[in-house]
Amino acid sequence: MHLERLTGQETLARAAGLVKIYRAAFGGPPWREDERAADVLAARLTTDVRRPGFAAVLAGDNDGPAGFGTA
Repeated sequence: MHLERLTGQETLARAAGLVKIYRAAFGGPPWREDERAADVLAARLTTDVRRPGFAAVLAGDNDGPAGFGTA
């Protein structure tokens, strides 16, 4: 497993992949988030990357992206 810190622009460039991870993590039980929740995440990223101190981390392995976090 490796971690990669993303800039705001890198986060936006990878937003589709982050939304895909979100859907996989939260689409099933116990959360059962629907497509609207994933759309909200995508929109929120567009706003969040402009905030002072924004940080994002992408976790991955040889199979590709595995998770992410933003703050």
